[in-house]
Amino acid sequence: MSPSRNPKKVLLIPSAILAMFASIGIHAADDAGTPAGATPPPVATPAPEAAPAKDWSVGLSTDLVSKYVWRGMLQNGDPAVQPSVTLGWKGLSLNVWQSWDTTNYGTKHYPGGANRQGRVEECDYTLGYSRTVLDGKLTLGGGVICYTFPDTYPTTTELYASATVNTFLSPTIAVYRDIDESKGLYITPSISHTITINDKTNVVFKANVGWGDANNNDYYFAGMAKSKDALADYGLSATINYSVTPEFVVSPYVKFSDFIDGDIRDQRKAGGSYDGKSEQVVVGVTAAYTF
Repeated sequence: MSPSRNPKKVLLIPSAILAMFASIGIHAADDAGTPAGATPPPVATPAPEAAPAKDWSVGLSTDLVSKYVWRGMLQNGDPAVQPSVTLGWKGLSLNVWQSWDTTNYGTKHYPGGANRQGRVEECDYTLGYSRTVLDGKLTLGGGVICYTFPDTYPTTTELYASATVNTFLSPTIAVYRDIDESKGLYITPSISHTITINDKTNVVFKANVGWGDANNNDYYFAGMAKSKDALADYGLSATINYSVTPEFVVSPYVKFSDFIDGDIRDQRKAGGSYDGKSEQVVVGVTAAYTF
């Protein structure tokens, strides 16, 4: 695996719950004891019972992005198409995510590299489990991610764990441990806030920072002044979610990222594919269907 190109964790792992059936109880009025000639009192009809939550879900989505950036690192400076499918069952989820190159970016910026236009640059597999505890106050998650690069870079694997406090700003911390290539540790705390516009639209703002240990930073940022533990990157994003139907959601978004540590920032600026800058702006849109 090239330290300057690596997969994106798609740690997005969705789990949809749809109400499909409702059971309506029908009761006969019992008029025993009602005085003759009196109007029987109305008999309340019980409200429909909520259907039990489904044990399974299927989610399909596709992103179209102006460029592909992972943990602040530019992977492809040209547009990419990124389809995803997630199968969920009782808290378990299996996600398959890909990134397709739309141009020959690799050939343009890496002399001698293969022309990947129209081909899969990356395919990631994530097996995860999440559970809400403490009466809904805390959501815990964990799993394993396998990153693969067809015909290009070595496969690597990360274990991850996350915790989200379900309160204002939804503070979250996620920890990733590479067990193959870098043997590095990457930790990213984040916060987010959702503003509801109407019953079909909301806007989500998110901010995060990323910290890497010496192994992680040495592997991904070779050429730094020295290997060290350091705050690596930070990111800001805004996403508009519009529900065309309860199952179909379209989400345009914009993301900004840059590096915090000076040595890392200088190393990224020196990279030929970065065009002399470390900050990145990504514009994209997601179309997602869940059933």
